[in-house]
Amino acid sequence: MKCIIALTVLATLVPATQGKYCSRSSDCDEGMCCTGGSFNRHCQRLAEDGRPCQRPNEYDQYSTGCPCQEGLICSIINYCQKA
Repeated sequence: MKCIIALTVLATLVPATQGKYCSRSSDCDEGMCCTGGSFNRHCQRLAEDGRPCQRPNEYDQYSTGCPCQEGLICSIINYCQKA
């Protein structure tokens, strides 16, 4: 029974940590991008120094994470670093 309660609480917290649902980055607040799969896209903060990133692209669509915050670049191994 405790396990069911814990899973229920966890299930309600997961969407809250992901941010609001979106279809493109312009749907998100400043400093965020729209990321995820075709049917489960959500706003996520731009990547910080040392965090995984996805390079900016012409379509402004991201599947695994966001580009880096301003002043950082996404390295060849897809981690943010100082420019």
